[in-house]
Amino acid sequence: SQTCSKLEQLTLAMFMETGNYQTHIKKLRKLYSQKLNLVIATLSAEAADFIDVRNTYSGMNVILHVTSHKDAETLKKEAESLGLPVSVIENDLLIFYYNQLPLADIPALLTSLAALWKTSASF
Repeated sequence: SQTCSKLEQLTLAMFMETGNYQTHIKKLRKLYSQKLNLVIATLSAEAADFIDVRNTYSGMNVILHVTSHKDAETLKKEAESLGLPVSVIENDLLIFYYNQLPLADIPALLTSLAALWKTSASF
């Protein structure tokens, strides 16, 4: 009734015993911290007048409070047209998932998003 094979269990055990698991976790925490800081810095520089970034402390997403004449579904579709994963919470609150974006692509993508959303921002 196990959900994974004995080989997978032994591989994970060896990965943990050698310390590679902890090293991997540290690398991921550093990478996601860099991504979070870059998201906050880019949106603060490009769109502080109409986007408020709220850290969820999850390491995977942030909540964006957007002041705009566009509804949340329109904002979501515009973000998705740039390849940015966004979900709607409420009319002016969106969840932006940055964890799968390459670190080097974040500034350009968020600059484009800010420009797209700024066309109808109300501030």
